[in-house]
Amino acid sequence: MVAPDKRQPKTGAARTPRLNSEDLLILILIYFSVYPTPDLLGLLLAGQQSWLCKWVHGLTPVLETTLAEEKQLPVRAGRPEKAMGSINQLLKICPQLSFIIDGVERNVRGPKDSAKQKQGYSGQKKRHRIKNTVISNKNGGNILFVGKSHPGCSHHKKMANEEIPVFPTGSLLWPDTGYQGYLPAAVIMIYQPGKKFKNREDRAEDKSLNRPVSAIRVDVEDAIGGLKPSNRISDIYRHRRADFEDQVRPIAEGLHNF
Repeated sequence: MVAPDKRQPKTGAARTPRLNSEDLLILILIYFSVYPTPDLLGLLLAGQQSWLCKWVHGLTPVLETTLAEEKQLPVRAGRPEKAMGSINQLLKICPQLSFIIDGVERNVRGPKDSAKQKQGYSGQKKRHRIKNTVISNKNGGNILFVGKSHPGCSHHKKMANEEIPVFPTGSLLWPDTGYQGYLPAAVIMIYQPGKKFKNREDRAEDKSLNRPVSAIRVDVEDAIGGLKPSNRISDIYRHRRADFEDQVRPIAEGLHNF
């Protein structure tokens, strides 16, 4: 009878799969479009879960740098160096200086801590979520600005006030009713639908004014909807690494712009 082998390999001692540059490109694009589990991604590319996590975290900044060089990466709150380009580039993208601002949410796993559960709960969607401020150009599908991630209970106007997106002088802004009283510097005109109050019936003239504004604001919804094919955005966020969401979300939007 042969004695069982009691030797245990050291962590990381397994053979590293050899992937060329094309395989690595496919890996990171599959990660952003399909957002599979590491086990499934390892099965597709004959890799191990530990090495795949290292590749994802190593290739993500490379993809970010590439999109920044292609002027497709949106401006990020607190990261002016990772921008779509100069003011001249912005004027090319949006010559009318008409911008649409909105808040976008995505699902996350419910935290175990009760205080964090209350903070991250979105009463509007009845789920645990995180929010970001996004700015799109009028008559276009590009996302020009993305803010930091906030808990699901955060108000849209408060998020915008904290991040202070910089608009060119003479800009026009199209916010929704969640931005009542929001007037950033350099904005000369705001087109906002009227807010419906409790115990007051909508007047016909209010509805006639709200319709054309809503028809313009649908462009930002189309831009946000363009992110939905990326399961990295539409699925529940699974990672636990701190600040990784603030790095990954602009990349997904940069791929949408590209």
